[in-house]
Amino acid sequence: MKKLLTICLLVCVLLLCLASCSSRQASPASTTTLVAPTSTPPTTQAPLHEHVDGDGDSVCDSCSLHLSQGLRYALSQDGTYYIVIGIGTCTDTELAIPSTYEGLPVQAIAPRAFSGEMGQAQGSFTKVVVPDSMKTIGSRAFAGCSSLISVQMGNGVDTVASEAFVSCRQLKSVQVSCRLQTIERAAFSDCATLEDLDLPDSLLEIQAGAFRGCTALTRVELGAAVHTVGLCPFMGSGITSITVDSRNINFSSIDGNLYTKDGTTLLFYAPGKTETSFALPRGTVAIGPYAFEAIEHLQTVSLPDTLLAIGEYAFFGCPSLAEITIPDSVVTLEEGAFFSCFSMERVTVGLGVTTVKPRAFEGCMALESVTFQNPNGWQCIPYGASSGTQLLAKTLSQTSTAAEYLTQTYVNYTWVRN
Repeated sequence: MKKLLTICLLVCVLLLCLASCSSRQASPASTTTLVAPTSTPPTTQAPLHEHVDGDGDSVCDSCSLHLSQGLRYALSQDGTYYIVIGIGTCTDTELAIPSTYEGLPVQAIAPRAFSGEMGQAQGSFTKVVVPDSMKTIGSRAFAGCSSLISVQMGNGVDTVASEAFVSCRQLKSVQVSCRLQTIERAAFSDCATLEDLDLPDSLLEIQAGAFRGCTALTRVELGAAVHTVGLCPFMGSGITSITVDSRNINFSSIDGNLYTKDGTTLLFYAPGKTETSFALPRGTVAIGPYAFEAIEHLQTVSLPDTLLAIGEYAFFGCPSLAEITIPDSVVTLEEGAFFSCFSMERVTVGLGVTTVKPRAFEGCMALESVTFQNPNGWQCIPYGASSGTQLLAKTLSQTSTAAEYLTQTYVNYTWVRN
């Protein structure tokens, strides 16, 4: 009997112990929290936004941003994603585009989708937030949006198409995608108040006139990956310094101006500089097309004896440039080299110049003296012809006559010295 009671007591104690262990395992106080090792570096990538339209609350799951409702969409041709095509019935002042619509990703903004040009009623929003799902912002998508002040691009955008934000004259700040690769032609042209823009390391290409007329923009830095810069990307802007990542194999910066990597060709003079004189570094062999276009303050430019060529429209529309001496090393003046330098009064053409292309001095209405260091053997050839009018050395030796020939009589001819 005693043995039986002993066995029963042991069984009861065992059951109580098992119950106690089970209770401790289920207790919240015993929950384990996983902590990342301290050796793991913190991420610098912003969290992806879940801008989901139609999930009931229309709020970003990551940042609690209220998403815009009523936008117009179109299904892509392959039926795999949606494109934003217009403002629809949305009246938000802060436009937050959803990342999905009807269960599919939103990956593009159509051309002219929110354009405010030609009197179109496209809303009065001041801010645009583009989701991470977006890949492309279409041509003239936000052209002429007069109320737009800031743009925040998601990290999926790789292309800003031509004239996407042209003439958004109140636009001050643009946070671009960390995966942006291409800024197309005139994408931000005439955004006169744009002053805050950092180009990402992913950027490969800046096309012609991308930041033309951005007068409040004072600096730009090209990353290591940039391999293409189109014509006049910063013309008429306030940029006083163009800097280049030292790892870039295509471009370099000298005195805040853009050169080829080896420093032999000046590509673009920083348009916001206010100096009245500039000396091109010795070792420069070429001035690229439109390199000095519409540089307002320059009155004199000193050219080195290493220079061989002056590119097309290199000094186009420099309103203050009063004189130029072309060194003996230069062989060719390309078409329109000094086009519309209407304050130009005196030009000296060096001994080595053998070709002056058409319109090189067209529009230089103040030009009164051209000195040819070698006036012998010149002829003026009309377009499409193989020969032309021979010019007498004694005629070209008259500086006022030479000026008249270059700006009027033979302005559209190719000048060749035999």
